[in-house]
Amino acid sequence: GSGVYEIDASKIKIDNPMWDHSIKKLVKTAAYKLGVSPYSLFAKLDKLIYMEKGGFINRRRDDDEDYRVLGKSVLGTLLIQMPSKF
Repeated sequence: GSGVYEIDASKIKIDNPMWDHSIKKLVKTAAYKLGVSPYSLFAKLDKLIYMEKGGFINRRRDDDEDYRVLGKSVLGTLLIQMPSKF
């Protein structure tokens, strides 16, 4: 979409000591809500997407199709919206 920018995960450093714990808890909650074993899911940072006011992302249903991470099939994409002011 317009006004959308990406930063690759290799260029991102997260210093918050609670980040990993919070993400694992979020993935566990999502697994239960999806009806899958929480031990079969994990989250891996792929990129940071940020956008200008009015920016948007065009996603297709098959964006995750045939995508693999660490040799495992991807169930879906987890989007985390950080607090911001526009």
